[in-house]
Amino acid sequence: MSAQIETIKESFPYPVIPKHVGLPTYDVIAAIHMKLKANAASISSTLGGGNHGLLGITVSRTTYLNITGHQFQAPTNPGALPTIPASQTGPQISEIVRQHKESLRLWREYNATQMALKQILLASFDEVYFKGLRDRHVGYQNSTFQHMMQHLYTNYGVITPTDLEDNDIRMREAFDANRPIEELFDQIEEAAEYAEAANAPYNTTQIVSRAYLLLYKTGLYNDACREWRKRTVANQTWANFKTDFTAAHRDLMMQRTVQPNPFQEANATLADFQERTNEIIDQMTNATVDTTAISTLTNQNETLSSQLANATTDLNTMKTLVETLCKQVQELKTGQSNPRRQNRNKNNKSYCWTHGRTRNNGHTSKTCRNQADGHESEATLDNKMGGSTRFCADV
Repeated sequence: MSAQIETIKESFPYPVIPKHVGLPTYDVIAAIHMKLKANAASISSTLGGGNHGLLGITVSRTTYLNITGHQFQAPTNPGALPTIPASQTGPQISEIVRQHKESLRLWREYNATQMALKQILLASFDEVYFKGLRDRHVGYQNSTFQHMMQHLYTNYGVITPTDLEDNDIRMREAFDANRPIEELFDQIEEAAEYAEAANAPYNTTQIVSRAYLLLYKTGLYNDACREWRKRTVANQTWANFKTDFTAAHRDLMMQRTVQPNPFQEANATLADFQERTNEIIDQMTNATVDTTAISTLTNQNETLSSQLANATTDLNTMKTLVETLCKQVQELKTGQSNPRRQNRNKNNKSYCWTHGRTRNNGHTSKTCRNQADGHESEATLDNKMGGSTRFCADV
């Protein structure tokens, strides 16, 4: 047995774990436990479904069922010799002997693996923290690996009811469908492991239903959720859930890759339109236009900005508005070629010291609302008093 134990330890991915000196904490215990679970799972075995090695040594039966969808039953000692009923034929006896030999091998391998894990665990902490389990005559022979781990969690990795409540909240945190779905699986499994360490494990139904709701609430897994509900209760295992929704997540990512995202397109259009309207505002500010025209265009721009906020629903309207604004600004910038601009000053003599000859009879030096420094309120078209000569050539 001793040689077999050493052989198994050498095959572990973590045959030696650095010793933690001092009082164990939950984080330290959980980290070492994780490595020991990896060690157990690395031993090939037909037990518990045959796909998770001897992981069942290191976790509870409930957790193993949640993870694998199978029951893990520890083998029992078949005895040194097979029991052969009377009146058995030669082939029947051979089969009984073969089965006994295989049962004995499984049992010895199981026990040797458990012993190897216990030895590594004992070497990972000061032994004083295990003394409560030690028998004065047989040492830790009658303590299982799980019993020893639970002893550490219960006495040193203390988890309060408040901690469990916080853990449950973390388990229910909304899932971002843009993230890898493995992050959701990790979120659920980490919470389940934490609860098990507190000796308050979730059952399979709780684990699966909480993960299902998180995906359902994204609104992106409707088809996969529908197919999941069609499964029989017996097949709604955590292992099957991970398989089904990993495939669904992969399909979702492929669709997003090959199909344009209308929201992204709308956002890009919004940004482009906003940039163009900002240019329009700059142009209007620098153009030589009257206050009424600027006010009109500014109001139109405000209308456009409001509509841009709903770009995904009315992109065509926004394009039309922007084109109209661009046209109006161009007309304002080329005012000398515009008949209205050419004739704006021929029918009146209203004058402003700051702005020159104006078309608006209400805009004079006295009534100007946007006066430059040194503005002369008494200035007129006939007596400019050193004021602007803009548009005065038509006099």
